[in-house]
Amino acid sequence: MKKFYPNLRSVQIKTGIWTIVICLILVFSYFWLSGRLAVRSHYELKIAFPNVMGLEVGDKVMYRGMEVGRVKSITASKDKVITTANIRSDIILTEGTRFLVSDSSLMGGKALNIIPGDGKNPLNIKKLQQGTSPEGMMELISKASAGLDELNETVKLLNSPNGLLQSSRKLVQNADGTVTEMGNLAKEIKQELVITVNKIEDLTSSLQEVIAENKEPLKNTLVEGNITIEKLSATLDSLKILSANLNRSAKALTENAGTAGLLLNDKQLYEKITNATDNLNALIKDIKENPKKYIKFSVF
Repeated sequence: MKKFYPNLRSVQIKTGIWTIVICLILVFSYFWLSGRLAVRSHYELKIAFPNVMGLEVGDKVMYRGMEVGRVKSITASKDKVITTANIRSDIILTEGTRFLVSDSSLMGGKALNIIPGDGKNPLNIKKLQQGTSPEGMMELISKASAGLDELNETVKLLNSPNGLLQSSRKLVQNADGTVTEMGNLAKEIKQELVITVNKIEDLTSSLQEVIAENKEPLKNTLVEGNITIEKLSATLDSLKILSANLNRSAKALTENAGTAGLLLNDKQLYEKITNATDNLNALIKDIKENPKKYIKFSVF
């Protein structure tokens, strides 16, 4: 060997050194890519997902469309999956930030997406964050499949004997029959209306003829009615005058004016008249009983 490699010892040392350097580079690259190499320029963030949809260790962490870290670990829990990610320290998250798993490429790769929040206070990175359901092609396909199943069930219900389509057809048929009946009824009503209108026209014509024939008598009647109304007005005026006179007479009687008023209101005068009447009655009686007492006859 020394014949072909005079510096064999030196070549072996260099080869060993380069082998060790390459191994260290490979190990460092593995830990770097897998996110297991802790770097001061990164911080850890733990997120709980209901389903990670194939997310793997080493997948990208995306923020506003740029890569800001890698997935460090994925651990299964009771009803959730806890994902730990290394994120660059210059990425400051605020309250309201959302985390979700989505497709990173059309080949099926996954990525952890961070959607910034609109809060003013910084996010507490020491607290376990809650991620939302993944948004990927598989998730969309599963939702579409569920939607298709529900659509098929709905179509079956619509096409069933008691479904909406059959009921709608029956309703349309009944509606057509009802429209036909309404049309026939409308025709009958139209005919009755025509007959009624003709009768009204005949009655109007008859009334016009009667009015034309009795035009002069009606005028005379109206004239006589006016004269009668004038006489009635005069009679009412006379009654008003008589009523006024009666009111004045009643007022005079109540106010002790005149003989009648005094007779009605003076008690002493009433008593005197009563006594005088009694005396006159007694005198008349005495004359009837003793006429000789008052009448004397002399014979010549």
